Amino acid sequence: MPEFFNSFKTKESIQTKQSVWLLLLQAILLIPVVLGYTLELIIGMAVIGMVFYFFNSIENAIILTPLFIYMPVTVSSSMNIQVSEIGIVLLILVYASTTLTSKQKRPFETPALFPILLFICAALLSLVNAKFITAGVKQVLRMVEAFIVVFYLTVNYIEKKETMIKALKVIIISGVLAALYGFYQFKVGGEMTMGAERRIFGLLGGGYGAFIGSSIVCAVSLFVFQENRWEKGFLVLSLPFLVVALLLHQGRAWFVGVFAALLLTLFLIPNRKSLFRFIALFLGVGTSVLFLLNTNLIGFAPKRAVEFATVTSFQFGLTPEENKGKFLSILTRFFLWSRGFGIFMKHPILGFGIGNLRFRNMITGELGDPSEEGMGQIDNQYLNVLVETGILGFVSWMGILFVLYKASRKLLDNAVDWDGKTIASAVIGSLVVFFLGGLFWCITVTHEMMVMFAFLMGLLYAGIRLQRQQ
Repeated sequence: MPEFFNSFKTKESIQTKQSVWLLLLQAILLIPVVLGYTLELIIGMAVIGMVFYFFNSIENAIILTPLFIYMPVTVSSSMNIQVSEIGIVLLILVYASTTLTSKQKRPFETPALFPILLFICAALLSLVNAKFITAGVKQVLRMVEAFIVVFYLTVNYIEKKETMIKALKVIIISGVLAALYGFYQFKVGGEMTMGAERRIFGLLGGGYGAFIGSSIVCAVSLFVFQENRWEKGFLVLSLPFLVVALLLHQGRAWFVGVFAALLLTLFLIPNRKSLFRFIALFLGVGTSVLFLLNTNLIGFAPKRAVEFATVTSFQFGLTPEENKGKFLSILTRFFLWSRGFGIFMKHPILGFGIGNLRFRNMITGELGDPSEEGMGQIDNQYLNVLVETGILGFVSWMGILFVLYKASRKLLDNAVDWDGKTIASAVIGSLVVFFLGGLFWCITVTHEMMVMFAFLMGLLYAGIRLQRQQ
């Protein structure tokens, strides 16, 4: 077996784990057959199961998580099953097989446990006022999946800094795949057409910019603080595509978040050599982006459409003269926020109901069934938590952000070597993208955004644990 694949072996008995995995794989294949799912679903689950059977390690199952959530392809439209959900199920199966076959008991750290449990309890209590109970229960299960399963497995099962760096590389690769799909989407017309304006959303909706932004931050961090020339070459090739994808997405909040995260990277730069790398990367990527946009080298859309999208991506719509469509979008947001605050005043303690704040009409503020397609959000994470889960949920969410702030300070203070600075810059910068983007989007509404946020939280605390052990 090649040396690369040998690095994915675990220390436990391989023979025993293979037997367990064969049983699990048979179960994975048997379930869709019994339920009468499509052949495509069977093939897809078999391939994914084989991948995790080969990469027989909980640590590697964790760092491959972004590959599933960046491209949440719908595997079964009738059952509304996506690859991202299958990926988390398989992660749980890997953990189960590891636990069953390991004879060693290991300590299990539970940082931020109190605010997380309080947040989940607040969500459960909010179901008292929920009109759509099923939507609320689904949302609670997603919260448990993200903030308990993904978060704590990431905290406890990443054993080395090298594995952390691998996780950052997977985020970058996942971002490139999402960017390429976005280019294809732009070529065929995009998800949104407003006159000549076209935007790309990948398979992630309005949160697309958060994922692409995280990949950009990770790529810049690795380029500035790591030394491998081959990796630098890959990053130099990847960044222009990621930046173009962010431009064509035209998400104003994510632009601000990425800019703030890059300022953090600049703050961590320890010497002139690294500063020169940062400046050279900025100039090189900027030149490459202009070249791609002006020559249409990758051929994904007409030059005129790309130029229009690029110009409008820098327009924030603060006045109707600047961009009438974005100005109306800002007015709509303010109206929805005031509408949401009015709903909160009717249910201030327990909230309106987790997963229930959806708008059928964004102009009139008419509420709708969350299970229907095309339902709008309130486009503000903090207000969404306040309205859906009341004061109790809002306080617990702010408690989560507070402990994350303290953990970030701790990781930054102890980031003394190159790997430490890479991890601190990439992970904290990515969280900053989510924090600031949450002012104009909702983090805990979609499954993929919630899992990605929890994954970044886990990387943050895993970094602190590794610093303490070192």
